[in-house]
Amino acid sequence: ALAGIASRNTIMLVSHYLHLMNEEGEIFGEKMILRGTLERLNPILMTALTAGFALIPLMYNPDSAGKELLYPVSVMIVGGLFSSTLLSVVITPAVFKMFGKGKN
Repeated sequence: ALAGIASRNTIMLVSHYLHLMNEEGEIFGEKMILRGTLERLNPILMTALTAGFALIPLMYNPDSAGKELLYPVSVMIVGGLFSSTLLSVVITPAVFKMFGKGKN
């Protein structure tokens, strides 16, 4: 689930960059990347926060019966959602700027 959400967010971001260049005529550069990132920030955060909020009940009272395995898994997934969301919003634009090419 964590890998799916992280990869979906990155694919959605890169797809929007390409849409801005191909369909809306934006010129490749920092301005286009910033616009694309800000326009997709809300859906990315909604996806990650929804999954994270769903796991919060499993993180309370870790010593109760039945949570021996669920507690560590929920902590790992919430931490992974936080870090993958942060990295996809910061690293993906930087990598796209370095390796992406505008249409000539």
